[in-house]
Amino acid sequence: MIKFLVVTFLSIVISSCTSTNQTAKLVGKLNYELKKRYGITNGAIVAKFDLEKLNKKETLFAPYYAGIINDASLNNKFLGDFNKNYRHKNLLQTTAYKKINILNSVLLKINNKHKLFTKTITQRLNKIESNFKKHPEIRSGDRQDYVAILASLHQSTKFVPIFVPIENPIITDKFGKRTHPFKKTIRMHSGLDLAGKINCHVYAAADGVVDTVARMNGYGNTIIVAHDIGIKTKYAHLSKISVSQGDKVSLGQGLGNQGCSGVTTGHHLHFEILINGNPVDPMQFIKHSL
Repeated sequence: MIKFLVVTFLSIVISSCTSTNQTAKLVGKLNYELKKRYGITNGAIVAKFDLEKLNKKETLFAPYYAGIINDASLNNKFLGDFNKNYRHKNLLQTTAYKKINILNSVLLKINNKHKLFTKTITQRLNKIESNFKKHPEIRSGDRQDYVAILASLHQSTKFVPIFVPIENPIITDKFGKRTHPFKKTIRMHSGLDLAGKINCHVYAAADGVVDTVARMNGYGNTIIVAHDIGIKTKYAHLSKISVSQGDKVSLGQGLGNQGCSGVTTGHHLHFEILINGNPVDPMQFIKHSL
């Protein structure tokens, strides 16, 4: 199923990108249909997580999620495939239970380094970790709604950019000091260079608001998205921009296309995460999604 969806995703999503309003409608439809057809609440949140690959820790989010929320045909395809694989609610609860542990671990590591969350959220993350240490496997007869817990956990931290912004990227340059490719001097590289297919779509790494749309020296066509509590993400060297300043964007929503505008050695996305204006290593946030 996953392979089929990814192939379909690559063939469709490269040629289409919806508006912010249309994306919201597609997400709403998916959520409504999951609840109506299968009695699953928090359906839009369930769709965001790769329930098929839960035991592979290198995969955090579904590789086809961005396609689902940006393309109506994939939206409908997902509903059918979801029913085939998760018609039994016990299976859905078990996979959501495991996903909580993975997501919570990632968020705790980020928070320990950057102190992003409020005291209340931090306490909740620590409590979840403690509970999973006591009960590493879901227990028979457990009545908790783990899908709802997963949805609530995501809702509290949806501004944290832990989603890989392009499909199946190759890392071509890391964060940190490097020899500048043109000036041949040692300089700080403030982001992560990710190369996908030529002109592939670039997606929002978290929920937020488009703060800047501009052509910047060196970076070329650039989008900056503001998330929350001082977090921003930058997407540079784009060939196309599909959003405007002030637009609200959701995790996985199309922002534009990868390109080679500005000063570059080839097609790639320069991706930055900034906290209070200071760039931090994006790998701390997205390495579990690569």
